[in-house]
Amino acid sequence: PGPNSTWYQHDDTIGWIPKPGHYSFFHVPAFRRVDLTINEFGLRNRPITAKVAAGQTRVSVVGDSFVFGAALSDGETLTARMQSLAGDKYDIVNISAERYGTGQEIRLLERLKAKGFQLGSKLILAFFTNDILDNLALTYDGLKTDLRQPRFGVDATGRLTQVGPEPAG
Repeated sequence: PGPNSTWYQHDDTIGWIPKPGHYSFFHVPAFRRVDLTINEFGLRNRPITAKVAAGQTRVSVVGDSFVFGAALSDGETLTARMQSLAGDKYDIVNISAERYGTGQEIRLLERLKAKGFQLGSKLILAFFTNDILDNLALTYDGLKTDLRQPRFGVDATGRLTQVGPEPAG
């Protein structure tokens, strides 16, 4: 449970964020070798620019481990396959991280936008039922509170509220 400590680092707001770099490893559950790249924006994506190129439509695919695809090499992810089908007129961007709940995904989008990253005119949110546990910071095996993960809710005005995560240590 939790993110891989090799390619993730603690973050006081989001809980953990992907570390830029190239990682090559043997994925035991998938029983295969995986080559995984995290770009300068901390995204499981090829190198990209913050601004959408002229004549392109950027499609941001936001999600958790299902979109991140830790058991897949770079060209095999959902977004890489979408890019190969869509062609050069589209810029498909993978905005995801393992074990992120929807609240963490929103915080990541806010951070990217604050850094001048253009999300594009199309946004796809991949939501799975395990996101409910992630948003409540509950473990999958026993429903205990995971102090590393922030907890999210929505207040009476419809604003996102957040508790945690606990400081690393």
